[in-house]
Amino acid sequence: MKGKSKAAVFLAAALITGAAAPGNPVRAAEEKDKMIRLAEAENPGKYIQDLTTNRSMYYPGETIQGTLSLSGVLTAGARVVLRLRHLDQTVWEDEAAVNPGAVTFSFTVLAPERDFTGYALEVYLYADGRLADYGMTGVDVSSDWNVFPRYGYVTKMDRPAEDVAQALERLKNHHINGLFYYDVFDTQEKPLAGTVENPAESWNTLNKSLARKQTLLDTIQIGHELNMKSFFYNLIFGTYDNYQEAGVSPEWGMYCDQRHQEQDVHDISGIGWETEKFWLMNPANRLWQDYYIKVHQELFSVYPYDGIQVDSLGPRGNRYDYEGNEIQLDNAYVPMLNRLVEELGKKVIFNPVSAYGMEPQLKAVDYDIVYMEVWPSDTPDFAAMKEKVDEIYQSNGGRRGTVIAAYMNYDAPKSENFNTPSINYVNAVLMSSGASHLELGDTGMLSSEYYPGNSMQITSGLAEDIRRGYDFMVAYENLLRGTGLEEVRDETFADGRRTGSDFKPGNVTSFAKVKHQAGEPDREILHLLNFDGASHDSWVDKGLAQTAPKTKQQVRVSHYCTKVPEKIWAASPDCRDGILEELDFTEENGTVTFTLPYLEYYTMVVME
Repeated sequence: MKGKSKAAVFLAAALITGAAAPGNPVRAAEEKDKMIRLAEAENPGKYIQDLTTNRSMYYPGETIQGTLSLSGVLTAGARVVLRLRHLDQTVWEDEAAVNPGAVTFSFTVLAPERDFTGYALEVYLYADGRLADYGMTGVDVSSDWNVFPRYGYVTKMDRPAEDVAQALERLKNHHINGLFYYDVFDTQEKPLAGTVENPAESWNTLNKSLARKQTLLDTIQIGHELNMKSFFYNLIFGTYDNYQEAGVSPEWGMYCDQRHQEQDVHDISGIGWETEKFWLMNPANRLWQDYYIKVHQELFSVYPYDGIQVDSLGPRGNRYDYEGNEIQLDNAYVPMLNRLVEELGKKVIFNPVSAYGMEPQLKAVDYDIVYMEVWPSDTPDFAAMKEKVDEIYQSNGGRRGTVIAAYMNYDAPKSENFNTPSINYVNAVLMSSGASHLELGDTGMLSSEYYPGNSMQITSGLAEDIRRGYDFMVAYENLLRGTGLEEVRDETFADGRRTGSDFKPGNVTSFAKVKHQAGEPDREILHLLNFDGASHDSWVDKGLAQTAPKTKQQVRVSHYCTKVPEKIWAASPDCRDGILEELDFTEENGTVTFTLPYLEYYTMVVME
């Protein structure tokens, strides 16, 4: 399932005695009385192979179907304790016997009615009366995906339904709740192959791959069964060679000169695709908008997508309309985006490449989520990446979630393995800052902006790390994202050394936030990211040169709190499946001191 041995010193609390009736909360006063240490587990990883649920997220009150995959070596008398916990409060617990030699154990629990809430679904397996193994997965209970989005991509549209189901099962196990359908159009200016009355059974996509109508319908349907939203993708102003044949006028175009002699293009010639260039239209032109809306209405009448993701190409320099008027491109997208929202009746996502056009969108568009593609030229390092996420949060207050497309190990040979430390550092930075990472899809994981390309190799160890990261991000989503987060003063020492704030190699970086949520006490969250051992702070790591941090154990931490806490607990995606542990602490003049059992890449400390 997930590696546990590397973090054997991390001691996490587990409820073991008694069982509440399904759906009944365990009283807070009982929590500490029923704790034991997970370090007492005799054979972590020996019995539990995996823990999954049947959907990527759940609507309030929906039935959660859980499956525990077992190694088949259990003897008589084994039992399992199941818990659903929101942060440090158990909301449901049950206990059941496990048959000798069982390879699976299935159970159900009703999702709580509280909307937009993350839970840790924890299992504790007992053999011969002793704790033998444990596991945790995240459960997102949300009526929509757009507060806590976890975006994946799909590109292969020529396969049977069984293969589609297998690919989406993997994404579901990472709680992916939105799918980006990359380049599945017929052409940019005529995305629907065939007609509304007679849709084509198959067509060639941009790179001349075969797409089939039935595969596309299967993918959308299976995704919906798993509670995944489906988003069609297209350039906001792109057309193919000979676009006039589809009824598009050059008078709608965007030009490099004031006499409409040189239309703006994005040149992709020489690679043998269906067009040599993308001929660019003026997104502020009303007739182009009318046309774009019409052809996408036709597409959506055949294929039940949930929305559209529209792309851009970043800054273009001085550009003009057909009459020679200069186009303020960063502001020109807003009217078209608003028309898409209103007239398509679908969710709309916009990619302001390198944040070009981001500010006008955040101010004036009813976007579904905030999506941004970053590049080393505009976001060179970890600190800049957090800064970009912070700027988005300051603009929208977390009312819509943020997804960052950051292509890892760019330009490295496809035969190579992804560099595990670089992936783990980036995911830790994004997750702690309040964003998720567009990285996983039906071809593996992204290392470039060309999604159908062959993926670099994901080692088994990295696959486990990524899976644990997604479980952690879901289980603790209410402290990582959403409304009510405020960054506050951070004064922290780790083993007597002041932590940094710049994500530089050789030190531990920290920052602190306070979570304000109606009906609950404020919580201060201290994020600790360990760059002691990192070779550089460039997130993209083109040369595959990044190195792992030096794992720290029994770290003495002192932190100045905005308010003196009554309780402190910690959790890490790097350790013990992310199950939290309550920590003893002392306080003096507003500074709390505690021992952190384990710090590899990232640990979150919560002060209540």
